[in-house]
Amino acid sequence: MRESSVLKKLRDIDPAVGIGLVILGIFVMGVSGAATWHYPFNIGTGIAILGAVLFVMSVTLSTLREKKA
Repeated sequence: MRESSVLKKLRDIDPAVGIGLVILGIFVMGVSGAATWHYPFNIGTGIAILGAVLFVMSVTLSTLREKKA
């Protein structure tokens, strides 16, 4: 069965990228919250959620790949 190109790219992503995005999102949320900027706070929330999803997907795909091998 052939893997799609998206799965190949996600499989090769280091989980540290996801954690880095979570930390960046939390930093943006902190700065925006302190300055009472609502829209940048929402963008920071989105960045943090995207990072969490990337982290979970990369760990899950690498675990599944190791179980196959």
